Amino acid sequence: MTLNESVRTTPAPRPRKSIKVGLVAGGLGTYWPQFPGLLPQLQASAKFVSERIAKLDVELVDVGFISDAQEGAAAAEKLRAAGCDLIVTFLTTYMTASMIVPIAQRSNAPVLVINMQPTEQMDHANFDTGAWLAYCGACPLPEMANAFERAGVPFRSVSGYLHEDRAWKKIDSWIQAAGIRAILRNSRHGIMGHLYHNHRTRRDLE
Repeated sequence: MTLNESVRTTPAPRPRKSIKVGLVAGGLGTYWPQFPGLLPQLQASAKFVSERIAKLDVELVDVGFISDAQEGAAAAEKLRAAGCDLIVTFLTTYMTASMIVPIAQRSNAPVLVINMQPTEQMDHANFDTGAWLAYCGACPLPEMANAFERAGVPFRSVSGYLHEDRAWKKIDSWIQAAGIRAILRNSRHGIMGHLYHNHRTRRDLE
């Protein structure tokens, strides 16, 4: 093979790397004995979010639903080992920063916090405290944001309701952005030629 033939040879395309998204959902376990119907409702919402993200052409690592800091620590270890490009944290109701911050710190990946209430609005004429808590994902968001800022964890947030297209477009955009970040971090870059040097001396500038 001649040199010119070698230069003209097109390298085989590298396989496209799928975006690996880690997902964890959770709420405060103290509520479950007090409001028996709350946990099943929140788990159903978490399942919907998991299925919706899985349809976005990603490799999904769903570590399930956590209810306390101990379960959060176990989830953190699973997501750390998975090597995700993005961690999505679904705040289904109030939960403490101690449940989520270790996940963000150990994953070494950007974090997207989502607050997706069940419907666009509550049925205010027919709701009780347990039903209200299912719409309370916005309650821990300021606490999470403050904890992430203090811990130096990069994050973004999206709020909306489960079937809101506008919110899902934002979620998809952040997932795609994380994929681009992952590609750039693991790519090989080549430079042809060399930098143009300015040969003027200090005397030339005076």
